[in-house]
Amino acid sequence: MTRRNRFVQREIEDWKKRGLIDAELAERLRHDVATRNGGFAVSGVLIVMSALLFSAALLIFIAANWEAMPRLARVGLIATIILAANGLGAWASMLGRRYLADALWLIGSAAFAAGMALVGQMYHLSGSESGLYLVWWLSAIGSAVALRSRALTMASILLAVVWLIAGLGDWGGIEANLPLSAHLFPLMLAAGWIVSLHTRVALARDLALLAFGAYVTVLFIAWGVAVPIVTMALAALGFAAATRLDWRGERSAAPHLGLELSMLQYFVLAGVLLHVEWHEGPGLVVVASLMFAGLTAALLLGGKESSGVRRLVYVAFAGELIFIYVQTVGTMLGTFGFLTLAAIALAIFARLVTRFERRMAPPAQEGAST
Repeated sequence: MTRRNRFVQREIEDWKKRGLIDAELAERLRHDVATRNGGFAVSGVLIVMSALLFSAALLIFIAANWEAMPRLARVGLIATIILAANGLGAWASMLGRRYLADALWLIGSAAFAAGMALVGQMYHLSGSESGLYLVWWLSAIGSAVALRSRALTMASILLAVVWLIAGLGDWGGIEANLPLSAHLFPLMLAAGWIVSLHTRVALARDLALLAFGAYVTVLFIAWGVAVPIVTMALAALGFAAATRLDWRGERSAAPHLGLELSMLQYFVLAGVLLHVEWHEGPGLVVVASLMFAGLTAALLLGGKESSGVRRLVYVAFAGELIFIYVQTVGTMLGTFGFLTLAAIALAIFARLVTRFERRMAPPAQEGAST
């Protein structure tokens, strides 16, 4: 039973004790919660992990014996592995063995990529490494749609990130004039997001939002501080809209973690990137002030409904203080000045948190009337 299910079971028992529901309804609710699929099974994850290890071992074996095989046998072996893995995966899916099916489809996808690389080497075909990853991504996301595979949906997001990293090498680094192909990355993530709605993988939407941070970082290196400034402003607006419109993880179109938490993550990322450029003097003061103000506002707007928002605010606030300490110790502010300012900031922050947590606390139950 998942932690969420255990929490609901405790709530049902509490409602029963308080007389809000009768025993029959409580039993029906407990049975409904207990019989729901939590979406996670350790055995299934282990099967997928074993498939990844088997894929690596199989591909290494093929590469090691590649030269000893006739060309026709090489192509035939790769084609056999691809067809067998996908066929057995479809059979497992029809039997309801979803994790086994995903594991087999991952093996088929890995064999497809290895086949491209090895056949290209065999026939001395020219091409870039990023081009190989792009074709692999297309095959993975197409297979995810056709097979409704959760694992391939996740793999398509990861392959998009690998394509971006490989592309940086093919482009000769990051310069102000990025090639037009670099801007395919957000489109690839958007495609993965749309496919995740079809395959019902909320975790893939979280991963796509996190992966977009790599694109923001690349744009920052190429275009400068304008990127994190715009990102911070858009993240703040997105966070406010998400909390006002209640776009939370329970909705099928929203990520599992909630859009408000994702927007807060990008606000923090923008602050980190700004600190890379402005890490001393007035710039440090401005960025730190924006971070403290934004984190406090996020706590007041979204902390009541999301424990993830609260945790991220606390961690980011602590990280900001540590960064300021590292930058100011030994400068004209001095250790004494920093500690004094930090103590005042922490006292103000603690006061705000205290008031906020009082608002979150449930009202005391009234005593029984006499």
